[in-house]
Amino acid sequence: MTPQERTSKLRSIALDEAHEKHEWLRQCFKEELEERLKGEDYEEFENIYHCALLLHIIGDESDLPLMYSAKCSGDMDLSSGFDWQFLFMKYPQTLKSYALSINRPDIVKWLDEYSSDYEEEHMARWLESSKKYHRRA
Repeated sequence: MTPQERTSKLRSIALDEAHEKHEWLRQCFKEELEERLKGEDYEEFENIYHCALLLHIIGDESDLPLMYSAKCSGDMDLSSGFDWQFLFMKYPQTLKSYALSINRPDIVKWLDEYSSDYEEEHMARWLESSKKYHRRA
């Protein structure tokens, strides 16, 4: 599937039907990450964010390592543009548990600081904003 075909398919997935495309979304995410890491100008750069949102909505914690691999890939754009909230799944504690399991005390420390100010409404606002962004694509 070409990047443009993936863009078209991603646009066709309704947010409440993401779970039906879970396996395809995992594969799409891997392909998008691979494209991004080639280092070339990539026109379909938003695809990975749309995949991440849909995977986040599905909420399968087994997708966390895959999404973490994008955030921490070393790609400058992904490092800054890939929201940490994608990795929270439902709560920051989800990412904290994962960070502990991969021996990333820096992320654990940051999450402890972040969690002191975290409120569910922050996540709700982020999710609504991300959904609007996805609908406009």
